[in-house]
Amino acid sequence: TGLDLSDKMIRLAQKKSPNCQFFRADMRDFTLTKTVESAIVTARTISYLLTNKDVNNAFHSIASNLKQGGILCFDIIDANRFVPMISDESKIIHKANYNDIAYVRKSDWKLNLTNGIDFLWDATYYKKEDNKLIEIGQDHSNLRTFTVNEIEIFLFINGFKIKEIIDRPSYFFPTYVFVAEKL
Repeated sequence: TGLDLSDKMIRLAQKKSPNCQFFRADMRDFTLTKTVESAIVTARTISYLLTNKDVNNAFHSIASNLKQGGILCFDIIDANRFVPMISDESKIIHKANYNDIAYVRKSDWKLNLTNGIDFLWDATYYKKEDNKLIEIGQDHSNLRTFTVNEIEIFLFINGFKIKEIIDRPSYFFPTYVFVAEKL
Protein backbone atom coordinates (compact mmCIF):
# COMPACT_ATOMS: atom_id res chain seq x y z
CA THR A 1 0.00 0.00 0.00
CA GLY A 2 1.32 3.42 -0.89
CA LEU A 3 0.11 6.96 -0.57
CA ASP A 4 1.10 10.26 -2.09
CA LEU A 5 -0.37 13.73 -2.30
CA SER A 6 0.33 13.87 -6.04
CA ASP A 7 -1.95 12.11 -8.52
CA LYS A 8 0.94 12.15 -11.02
CA MET A 9 3.20 10.25 -8.61
CA ILE A 10 0.44 7.74 -7.86
CA ARG A 11 -0.01 7.05 -11.58
CA LEU A 12 3.75 6.55 -11.94
CA ALA A 13 3.84 4.18 -8.93
CA GLN A 14 0.88 2.17 -10.26
CA LYS A 15 2.60 1.85 -13.62
CA LYS A 16 5.78 0.54 -11.97
CA SER A 17 3.98 -1.67 -9.42
CA PRO A 18 0.60 -2.68 -10.89
CA ASN A 19 -0.10 -5.28 -8.18
CA CYS A 20 0.08 -2.73 -5.35
CA GLN A 21 -2.62 -0.44 -3.99
CA PHE A 22 -1.98 3.32 -4.07
CA PHE A 23 -4.18 6.17 -2.97
CA ARG A 24 -4.05 9.93 -2.72
CA ALA A 25 -3.55 11.13 0.83
CA ASP A 26 -1.64 13.61 2.92
CA MET A 27 0.88 12.10 5.35
CA ARG A 28 -0.17 14.70 7.93
CA ASP A 29 -3.68 13.24 8.16
CA PHE A 30 -4.58 9.84 6.74
CA THR A 31 -6.36 6.69 7.85
CA LEU A 32 -5.73 3.23 6.42
CA THR A 33 -8.45 0.57 6.40
CA LYS A 34 -6.32 -1.47 8.85
CA THR A 35 -3.16 -0.87 10.83
CA VAL A 36 0.11 -2.02 9.29
CA GLU A 37 3.35 -3.48 10.59
CA SER A 38 5.65 -0.93 8.98
CA ALA A 39 5.77 2.42 7.23
CA ILE A 40 8.51 3.80 5.01
CA VAL A 41 8.72 7.47 4.11
CA THR A 42 11.15 7.70 1.21
CA ALA A 43 13.40 10.26 -0.45
CA ARG A 44 13.60 12.77 2.41
CA THR A 45 9.87 13.50 1.99
CA ILE A 46 9.78 14.65 5.62
CA SER A 47 11.71 17.71 4.39
CA TYR A 48 8.58 19.01 2.67
CA LEU A 49 6.90 19.37 6.07
CA LEU A 50 7.94 22.89 6.95
CA THR A 51 6.27 23.62 10.27
CA ASN A 52 6.63 21.82 13.58
CA LYS A 53 2.86 21.28 13.52
CA ASP A 54 3.08 19.54 10.12
CA VAL A 55 5.96 17.31 11.26
CA ASN A 56 4.16 16.41 14.48
CA ASN A 57 0.88 15.72 12.64
CA ALA A 58 2.66 13.41 10.20
CA PHE A 59 4.31 11.36 12.95
CA HIS A 60 1.01 11.23 14.83
CA SER A 61 -0.87 10.07 11.72
CA ILE A 62 1.75 7.44 10.92
CA ALA A 63 1.69 6.19 14.53
CA SER A 64 -2.12 5.93 14.39
CA ASN A 65 -1.85 3.63 11.38
CA LEU A 66 0.89 1.38 12.79
CA LYS A 67 0.38 -1.68 14.96
CA GLN A 68 2.04 -1.66 18.37
CA GLY A 69 5.64 -2.68 17.75
CA GLY A 70 5.34 -1.45 14.17
CA ILE A 71 8.42 0.00 12.48
CA LEU A 72 8.76 3.45 10.92
CA CYS A 73 11.71 4.13 8.62
CA PHE A 74 12.48 7.53 7.05
CA ASP A 75 15.38 9.81 6.22
CA ILE A 76 16.17 13.46 6.87
CA ILE A 77 18.59 16.04 5.52
CA ASP A 78 21.07 16.70 8.34
CA ALA A 79 21.06 20.43 9.10
CA ASN A 80 24.44 20.34 10.84
CA ARG A 81 26.24 19.14 7.72
CA PHE A 82 24.02 20.55 4.97
CA VAL A 83 23.86 24.21 6.02
CA PRO A 84 27.67 24.73 5.82
CA MET A 85 27.64 23.09 2.37
CA ILE A 86 25.21 25.67 0.95
CA SER A 87 26.35 28.73 2.89
CA ASP A 88 28.35 30.13 -0.04
CA GLU A 89 25.18 30.01 -2.19
CA SER A 90 27.08 28.59 -5.17
CA LYS A 91 25.33 26.83 -8.05
CA ILE A 92 25.37 23.05 -7.71
CA ILE A 93 25.43 20.88 -10.84
CA HIS A 94 24.41 17.22 -10.93
CA LYS A 95 24.82 14.98 -13.97
CA ALA A 96 23.21 11.64 -14.74
CA ASN A 97 22.81 9.30 -17.69
CA TYR A 98 19.71 7.24 -18.41
CA ASN A 99 19.06 5.20 -21.56
CA ASP A 100 22.12 6.77 -23.22
CA ILE A 101 20.79 10.30 -22.62
CA ALA A 102 22.80 12.78 -20.56
CA TYR A 103 20.85 14.90 -18.07
CA VAL A 104 21.97 17.92 -16.04
CA ARG A 105 20.37 19.65 -13.07
CA LYS A 106 21.57 23.10 -12.04
CA SER A 107 20.49 24.04 -8.53
CA ASP A 108 20.60 27.08 -6.30
CA TRP A 109 20.10 26.53 -2.57
CA LYS A 110 19.62 29.47 -0.24
CA LEU A 111 18.86 29.44 3.46
CA ASN A 112 15.36 30.71 4.17
CA LEU A 113 15.06 30.23 7.97
CA THR A 114 11.32 30.92 7.96
CA ASN A 115 10.15 27.52 9.22
CA GLY A 116 13.06 26.16 11.20
CA ILE A 117 16.25 25.47 9.28
CA ASP A 118 14.65 25.55 5.85
CA PHE A 119 16.02 26.49 2.46
CA LEU A 120 14.80 27.49 -0.98
CA TRP A 121 15.75 25.12 -3.79
CA ASP A 122 15.53 26.35 -7.36
CA ALA A 123 16.48 23.78 -9.98
CA THR A 124 16.51 23.74 -13.75
CA TYR A 125 16.66 20.41 -15.58
CA TYR A 126 18.26 19.85 -18.98
CA LYS A 127 18.96 17.06 -21.37
CA LYS A 128 22.06 17.19 -23.50
CA GLU A 129 21.61 17.00 -27.27
CA ASP A 130 24.44 17.66 -29.73
CA ASN A 131 26.54 19.17 -26.91
CA LYS A 132 23.78 21.67 -26.13
CA LEU A 133 21.66 21.78 -22.98
CA ILE A 134 17.92 21.76 -23.74
CA GLU A 135 15.77 22.85 -20.80
CA ILE A 136 13.14 20.24 -19.90
CA GLY A 137 11.78 21.54 -16.61
CA GLN A 138 12.09 23.59 -13.45
CA ASP A 139 11.41 22.99 -9.79
CA HIS A 140 11.07 25.57 -7.04
CA SER A 141 10.71 24.17 -3.54
CA ASN A 142 11.00 25.17 0.08
CA LEU A 143 12.50 22.31 2.11
CA ARG A 144 13.42 21.81 5.72
CA THR A 145 16.51 20.27 7.25
CA PHE A 146 16.54 18.77 10.73
CA THR A 147 18.91 18.04 13.54
CA VAL A 148 18.93 14.56 15.00
CA ASN A 149 17.73 16.00 18.32
CA GLU A 150 14.64 17.57 16.72
CA ILE A 151 13.62 14.25 15.23
CA GLU A 152 14.27 12.42 18.50
CA ILE A 153 11.83 14.78 20.24
CA PHE A 154 9.11 14.44 17.56
CA LEU A 155 9.38 10.66 17.70
CA PHE A 156 9.23 10.60 21.52
CA ILE A 157 6.17 12.88 21.58
CA ASN A 158 4.37 10.52 19.19
CA GLY A 159 5.10 7.28 21.02
CA PHE A 160 8.13 5.98 19.12
CA LYS A 161 11.38 4.51 20.40
CA ILE A 162 14.41 4.92 18.16
CA LYS A 163 15.95 1.57 17.28
CA GLU A 164 18.70 2.86 15.00
CA ILE A 165 20.02 6.02 13.37
CA ILE A 166 22.07 5.34 10.24
CA ASP A 167 24.43 7.90 8.73
CA ARG A 168 23.72 7.55 5.02
CA PRO A 169 25.44 9.69 2.40
CA SER A 170 23.45 10.42 -0.75
CA TYR A 171 24.33 12.07 -4.04
CA PHE A 172 24.53 15.45 -2.29
CA PHE A 173 22.38 15.67 0.81
CA PRO A 174 24.04 14.41 4.00
CA THR A 175 21.29 12.27 5.50
CA TYR A 176 20.36 10.16 8.47
CA VAL A 177 17.96 7.25 8.26
CA PHE A 178 15.81 6.69 11.35
CA VAL A 179 14.37 3.33 12.28
CA ALA A 180 11.79 3.71 15.08
CA GLU A 181 9.37 1.37 16.80
CA LYS A 182 5.86 2.32 17.88
CA LEU A 183 5.53 1.65 21.60
